[in-house]
Amino acid sequence: AFSGYLLTNGEKYIEPRVLQNHFKRALQVCEIRQINYHSLRHTFATRCIELGFDIKSLSEILGHASVNVTLNRYVHPPMELKKENMQKLSNTQLFRGIEETEIESLLGCFETKEIAFKKGEYVLKEGNPTEYIGIVLSGAVIIELSDVWGNNSVINRIGVGGTFAEAFACIPGEPMTVNVRTSEDSTVLLVSMRCISHPCSRTCAAHTKLIQNLLTLCAEKNLRLSKRMLHTMPKSIRQRLLSLFSEYIKKTGSFSFDIPYSRQQLADYLNVERSALCNELSKMQRDGIIKYDKNHFVVDAADVL
Repeated sequence: AFSGYLLTNGEKYIEPRVLQNHFKRALQVCEIRQINYHSLRHTFATRCIELGFDIKSLSEILGHASVNVTLNRYVHPPMELKKENMQKLSNTQLFRGIEETEIESLLGCFETKEIAFKKGEYVLKEGNPTEYIGIVLSGAVIIELSDVWGNNSVINRIGVGGTFAEAFACIPGEPMTVNVRTSEDSTVLLVSMRCISHPCSRTCAAHTKLIQNLLTLCAEKNLRLSKRMLHTMPKSIRQRLLSLFSEYIKKTGSFSFDIPYSRQQLADYLNVERSALCNELSKMQRDGIIKYDKNHFVVDAADVL
């Protein structure tokens, strides 16, 4: 049954011009310059993003078909936010070797979105296309693959300065086959791939360097995926663990090292059950092969042999 109009709470509607006049008077009282009524929607969306509002929830509130519509149409963070991250960006893989002043110039040409996420929130979801490369400014994200039965497998963990989704962003309309989720409170900068892959007429040296960095990133990630395949090839959990430990020993030059995964993330990375993984770690410690405390491991080289 009809319960009345939203703004009048009755059976009579407000003439749009009347509402506009009320809005103009409110602006005058608050000493705000004249803006159109639709600007309230635009401002609401932008302020929500700046305050760390979940982008997926905001997209649903605004009634958009996808998150990309929200990002492209309504969210335009001020340049001050980009300048604050200039130093952070200069230390990232994507902007490696580019001066801060050159980064500022590039960002002036690029379409970027800075978004804060709480732990466990999805940055990008499987099945949705993206035209943005993600850069982790703070915190960390994990890349995970989910099957139709709800089983998750961690492909990679990306910390501060790392990038993600570049392969999908390079192919317009290509749906994501993985989920990108935060493993802690994080801030992410999204950069339009269209802006990166289509240099302006000036074709500056900094932009060329950026494209070279992007190619290097893609090659490095292919190598990391190859390493994971090597770690999951052994049949036993113990051999998979030793394969991973061997990599960290070579990388750190020490038999004492830390790994950046929780137990569940480690189990997903090695494609094993968490309970079976924990059981095997306990056995290896009882056998004198390893000692561990949370994510810190010490491997006894003699006992492994």
